[in-house]
Amino acid sequence: MVSSFNSNHGLWAGAFEGPGLGPRATSMGGAFIGVADDWTAIYWNPAGLAQLKDSGVGMTMEYLSARVHDSTGLANPVAPLTSQNILRGDTFVQLGGEPSQFNALDSQLGVPLPAIGGYTHWHGFTIAGGSYAPLGFSFDVNDNSIPGYSASFKSQGYILNNNLSVAHNVGPWVSIGAGVNLVHAEIRRTSLKEAPAETQSSSSETSGFGLQGLFGLMAHFGSKVQAGAVYRTGQDIDLKGNASISDSVFPLTIPGFGTLQNESSGFQQELRNPTTYGVGLLWRALPTVNLSADWQRTEWDATRVNLQFDTQGVLLQNQNLDPGWQSTSRYRFGMEWTPVPTWSFQVGYFRDPRAVSFASEALTEQIDADLHYYTAGVSYRFKHWQFNVGEQYAAGKEVVGNRDLVKIATDTAIGTEYFF
Repeated sequence: MVSSFNSNHGLWAGAFEGPGLGPRATSMGGAFIGVADDWTAIYWNPAGLAQLKDSGVGMTMEYLSARVHDSTGLANPVAPLTSQNILRGDTFVQLGGEPSQFNALDSQLGVPLPAIGGYTHWHGFTIAGGSYAPLGFSFDVNDNSIPGYSASFKSQGYILNNNLSVAHNVGPWVSIGAGVNLVHAEIRRTSLKEAPAETQSSSSETSGFGLQGLFGLMAHFGSKVQAGAVYRTGQDIDLKGNASISDSVFPLTIPGFGTLQNESSGFQQELRNPTTYGVGLLWRALPTVNLSADWQRTEWDATRVNLQFDTQGVLLQNQNLDPGWQSTSRYRFGMEWTPVPTWSFQVGYFRDPRAVSFASEALTEQIDADLHYYTAGVSYRFKHWQFNVGEQYAAGKEVVGNRDLVKIATDTAIGTEYFF
């Protein structure tokens, strides 16, 4: 197998279920399936919309940042590339006589994530909708430390969900809800290597749409306990775009290998949106204290690397690989304390196990780890307004042989909601 083009599939790990939506919910560790009592229920549990009494609109802005570290650095393997190189997202390739690794060990990610939504009531139904980016990314890796060599890689992308939801009380203690997301995904990447004997570059840009369904249930057990459940369908989003690879030494014929050319082609890529589901519990332990807990499951083992080029070449080849990802369960815990009606404070914790296989981890793909999230926030309500601020911090480290993989992430969110 030969290809120096990769899909960057791993960058989407968690993309459909990132830190969450809304600073109040995420400050409670994302343990919000059994709470879902504001407009962000369009993400957490649409059945929760039925418990809202007013009409309202809300908006949030999050800034997600992360630093990742790979002690093996930025790879520069010898052609032909193997399936392992493709799974790792190795974007550079050498013909021999170059260093097998560059010295870049770290990458920084930073991206704003906006969201807006609202809800109202109509003939016993609660109608809601909004647009939100569950996760995005923008990062680059650069190395100029080796005399005569320069390597750079940049990748950007986002997922935008456009939601319409409806909820209804089917009894005094039970409500149901459903929603649909029109999902728009886009990803762009470029790489450039300048060496004494050659200059090599590649680029790709792709985008596409898909539909995702959401179904929720909320049950109230007296005035102190309520429970919720949510199910989100999975689907394949068909992305379409263009890719190109060029090298100053091409065309070059290698016996038994083929003739390497500057190549470009349109291509299609399947982006797998995994099935997710979960249950949550809210306990009003005291008049001023709410405790919540969630269990959420994501079927990552269905992930595939699947690319089909309109015109195959020696470098641009079709790919259909199983990256070996594992399905994960998240356990989330949160608390909200409301000492006075106008002020409330939230704290939380959740564990996000590693889904990405070690074979898929690299600075140009994704560095994942078993992450522990610690969260906190504050809310203030004044007349028809509510203001929320939240912060998440996560850290994780994996050691595989002599290889250290580290990820540290923060998520700062602010939001406001207006009630009619």
